Amino acid sequence: MLNKEVAESVNLLAQTSMDIHGKFSMALSGGNTPRILYRFLGDDFIDRIPWNKVYLFWTDERCVPPDHPDSNFGMAYHEFISKIPIPTHNVYRIPAEINPVDEAIRNYEKKLRE
Repeated sequence: MLNKEVAESVNLLAQTSMDIHGKFSMALSGGNTPRILYRFLGDDFIDRIPWNKVYLFWTDERCVPPDHPDSNFGMAYHEFISKIPIPTHNVYRIPAEINPVDEAIRNYEKKLRE
């Protein structure tokens, strides 16, 4: 039940941010901890949040392609992003499959600064 409450809090924060700033930015983490939260957002909040005003970023990523089972982006995409009507240009994933990793980091930093 806790993740449902957290999802409600995300919804409230999103609505407040959109009222004040016209958009909502959310940094996503990976691993199993946020998985259930992402499920709630992807299932119960499809019509409650104006996803075209949401911008998604990542706090971390594993050095694997996005379709790899260990990818944080892949998990978030499967549980959440693929289910909501968010424009693809509002999703800022870390291109962690780029080698060397330093280049991936520089690319992500450049994208964030833009």
